[in-house]
Amino acid sequence: MKIKFLLLTIFTLFIISGTTAAHIVGGDVTYKCVSFQNNTATIDIKFTMYRDLIGVGTDFDLGARFGLYQKSLGTTVWQYISTTRSDPEERNLIDYSTECVVNPPSLVVEKAEYNFTITIEDVSPSKIYQISYQRCCRNNTISNIVNPESTGAAFAIEILGSSLTTCNNSPVFTNFPPILICAGKPLIFNHGATDAEGDQLRYSFCAPLTSGGTDGSTTPGNINSCTGITPDPMICPPPYDLIVYNVPYTATIPLLSDPVIKIDSLTGLVTGTPLILGQYVVGVCVSEYRNGVLIGQIRRDFQFNVSNCSSPSSTILGEFCAGDSISVNDKVYKESGVYYQELKTATGCDSIITVRITKFSAGQSTQNVSICQGESITINDQIYNNAGTFTQKVKTSNNCDSTINIIVNVLPIKQSTQSYQICENENITINGTTYSESGTFVQNLQTTVGCDSTLTINIKNGLSTRQTVYFSLCNVLNIPINGAIYTTPGQYVQKLANISGCDSTLVINILSCDALVTYDLNACNALVPAASMEYSEFTPLYAMIPSCAVVEATNIYRDNPTMNKHSCTAGINNSIAMCVSATTSCDASTATATPITFSVKITPKDNQDVFFSGLNFHHLAPVQFSWVSGATGPNNYPTRYNIKITKNGQTVYQKTNVSTGNTWLEEKYQFTDNEDFRVVDSATIFEVELLPYCAVGNTSLISVWDIDDVKLTLSCVRKDPAPMMVTIANYHENLSQTVVKSQINGITLSMPIGQDGQLRLSPNMSQTGAKISLHSNIDYLDGVSTLDLAIIQQHILGIKTMDHSFYSIAADANNDSRVTAIDLVEIRKLILGITERFVNRESWVFVDKSQCNPVADPRLINEYIIIDGQEIPLQFLAIKIGNVSDKVD
Repeated sequence: MKIKFLLLTIFTLFIISGTTAAHIVGGDVTYKCVSFQNNTATIDIKFTMYRDLIGVGTDFDLGARFGLYQKSLGTTVWQYISTTRSDPEERNLIDYSTECVVNPPSLVVEKAEYNFTITIEDVSPSKIYQISYQRCCRNNTISNIVNPESTGAAFAIEILGSSLTTCNNSPVFTNFPPILICAGKPLIFNHGATDAEGDQLRYSFCAPLTSGGTDGSTTPGNINSCTGITPDPMICPPPYDLIVYNVPYTATIPLLSDPVIKIDSLTGLVTGTPLILGQYVVGVCVSEYRNGVLIGQIRRDFQFNVSNCSSPSSTILGEFCAGDSISVNDKVYKESGVYYQELKTATGCDSIITVRITKFSAGQSTQNVSICQGESITINDQIYNNAGTFTQKVKTSNNCDSTINIIVNVLPIKQSTQSYQICENENITINGTTYSESGTFVQNLQTTVGCDSTLTINIKNGLSTRQTVYFSLCNVLNIPINGAIYTTPGQYVQKLANISGCDSTLVINILSCDALVTYDLNACNALVPAASMEYSEFTPLYAMIPSCAVVEATNIYRDNPTMNKHSCTAGINNSIAMCVSATTSCDASTATATPITFSVKITPKDNQDVFFSGLNFHHLAPVQFSWVSGATGPNNYPTRYNIKITKNGQTVYQKTNVSTGNTWLEEKYQFTDNEDFRVVDSATIFEVELLPYCAVGNTSLISVWDIDDVKLTLSCVRKDPAPMMVTIANYHENLSQTVVKSQINGITLSMPIGQDGQLRLSPNMSQTGAKISLHSNIDYLDGVSTLDLAIIQQHILGIKTMDHSFYSIAADANNDSRVTAIDLVEIRKLILGITERFVNRESWVFVDKSQCNPVADPRLINEYIIIDGQEIPLQFLAIKIGNVSDKVD
């Protein structure tokens, strides 16, 4: 006999005198239009309710109260209109047969209908109307909702005013849902509905509504409490809450099933295979559309009872290749999937056959392979040794035809040459091999695809150089050097390649031509004999105060002024010049006249050097002497003069036999190519002597020489940048074997550190952007003892923590950026001689000293320093791994 399935809507059962009806199992609401005239709609309402008769549940309610409400479209507040009372009708038991189910559970479900007619006046298309009923409670054995024994139900239907004006009818469910479904057996149930107007229907799982409860705190019967057994429609209007599902259940997954339980949105077909025994509340909503516009919805909630039972069922597995099909019970299948067939057994029971169909693909694939030149490859017993695309026809494991497209690539043997330049004390590591000398070397390697590769390496070893040059702007407006033009005083650095191929550093100092100290001699005063022996008026003028030095110049004077007098004569540009006597001897060393003398003291400051970069003056050997206040006549003028400059008493420049002239001449002496004129660190005194000599030899007894406009040029020079140095704090004598590595542009250069823990990097290694790191991997036990183990253990246990990032790095023996018991094991094995070294850690670690402080996170401290172009020392802090008992230097 065929089992009759009922779709049970979970509705609240009606209870008299306040007794809880804890056995509601479902319900739904539909309506039918009777008439619509004069804005008045008359409709028949049918509430269908179901209850579980097993247990002590209360009977259906007599005089059940149904509320009518209205609200405007787009609003949320419902307005109470009226209450209609009705009694249950058409009461009968839902019959289902148990012949085809072994050991069915005890299920007795009773159905009742509440039928009544409602008249709604002043119907407006801008309003929505609702008829609802509220009642508690559901079965307390329900598995998928929270607090089922105190969860009531609300059964309601909303009707658009526009639906009433067209006298529309609601959809009506076609079938009852199944009361009993079997765990592990496929469920196939048509939950479809029909619509009198033929409107389009859409199906979905949805959450049932809840209202009422077990509240007994108000009047007898709880009729005035919205959380009581039977809430009063007048004081308890919608909207109503949705029931709350237990995790992992939801409205769309109301029970656990494999395949997942689902409802077809177009047909209402419910499918799935329940897995877990129990009682489950399920809600189904049917939405009604006309011309694509939603015009109504009905909601049914019901209770699935999943039980252990057996019924005729079976599974058939079908397999076929693409292009074929398979027939099961006269039904043809052409695609993979799980299908269900509902048949009758010989005894008349329903039998569900699960058909699992697998369609294997056509088996077309592409295989891309590469071989080295001269090699071959075998694929499915076929040999390939040339490049190309080939096709094979084979059978798959499922005996289906399969096509393999084989693309064979033949890779050539790679030969390449690389050239590198290293400088003094450097070496370079290429593919694990280190080179420190010039030469040509060959490495036999493999490419990334495994083919042979020959690499020829050319190493050139040279010396880096550094040169400092000076140029003055006194004679030119711009200075070209190696393609660059310099027009502004300052210090510039050019990186060049010298003849050996190593970097060459050229430090260029462009010196200004500003006269900082001048003697204009306009104050010359020799009107009386006494004044001619006085040189106090020839004071220096300071055109500007240099930023890099303190400058103190003396007067222009002559020794033994009573014998070596001076006079005044006309100077250049209508100025006054000084006239001094000259020696008639043509040998400067036997001169009988004292030279003109002045000196300048230069004291550098602000970590800069100062260059006495130039001396300018005007001179004249007049044919006729002419004193401003005195005689005029023929002059036995000198034909030569001598210039001598001393530095702190030592002669640094001298030039003799310099020709004079019978017209004013300007002399310009530049000293920028002479390091003796550079003042470094301490105060320095330069003294200048100018001596006229070697008279022309006429009969005149007067032999004089005129001088005017003396200027000294001083230039500030920034000290040469210090070479890039690597220094090690916490230096240890064993660190003399430390290696410095510089990584830039994928190339690693290395060289040993100096004996004092310092190293000047070569230009190759000190390029901007280079990553500098230090490495030492000897003497693992140096400084490591059981005292270190005790300190680390106290730190791990929180008894006494190490208070510096230095110690956290030293204790991290396994290099995992943490201090744990694993580090203790590593260090203990080293002390006991079980191991000779740390597996993942070098003996010494060198970190950026600027980052290592007591509060620094050791995980963020770099074990390298990147050169950023600043000429400052790179300071590393040496940390002996395992030694946490020594102090941080």
